[in-house]
Amino acid sequence: MNQVTIQWDAVIALYILFSWCHGGITNINCSGHIWVEPATIFKMGMNISIYCQAAIKNCQPRKLHFYKNGIKERFQITRINKTTARLWYKNFLEPHASMYCTAECPKHFQETLICGKDISSGCKCWGTFEMQTKASLTINWSLPH
Repeated sequence: MNQVTIQWDAVIALYILFSWCHGGITNINCSGHIWVEPATIFKMGMNISIYCQAAIKNCQPRKLHFYKNGIKERFQITRINKTTARLWYKNFLEPHASMYCTAECPKHFQETLICGKDISSGCKCWGTFEMQTKASLTINWSLPH
């Protein structure tokens, strides 16, 4: 009976952990919108643009900031209008990154979170399996004795 209880507790703990990891428990209320062009999942090595648009009540942002994996980006940021900015990456090679953007609002002590998004770059063979060269492929199987 004790072993069944321990197994049941482990199942519940794993369920809670996986629910939390996949957004089942955590919700973020965004004060705007963040999006990626060409898409949230894109071919590795592509040039990408990440846009951030603030929609914060009683705030005309002085400045918009982008963060990748918790580190503030300082270059390739263009202000498009009063509420929107773009971060541009050339030849993006990271397989995964967590992006979020913030705004500096007048009369606010610290930056205000606008929104966040996880982005992913796929393999260079995007969509199909492509060999870079026309080479033959040989597979050697060895069976255990």
